[in-house]
Amino acid sequence: MVNPQLSLRPGDLHGKLEFVLPTSKVNIRFVAPGAEANTGKQEEKEVLIRDGRNERSELTLNTSGFQLVDHVSKVRLQFSKYTSDEVGHGFP
Repeated sequence: MVNPQLSLRPGDLHGKLEFVLPTSKVNIRFVAPGAEANTGKQEEKEVLIRDGRNERSELTLNTSGFQLVDHVSKVRLQFSKYTSDEVGHGFP
C-alpha cells in the first residue's frame, strides 16, 4: 500500500508494479509470439509514481541512478479520433 503521508502533486500517479521477490533465485523471462513465461516469483505492489520533470536538476545519474533528458521523437502518431479521456489519464 502507498504511504498515505505522501501527498499527490500535479502529474503524480498511483499505480501497480510487479517486483521480483527476494526469495526468487532463478529469474528468466521467455517471450515468444503468443506466449510468455517467467521462472521467477513476483509480487504486485501499489506504488506512488512521482512526476520528476519539475525536479530534473536534482535527478542525476550520480544521485538517482537515472537522469531525465529531452528527446524529440521522429515518430508521428495520430490520435485525432480519440480524446484524452478515451486514451487514458495523463495523456498530453
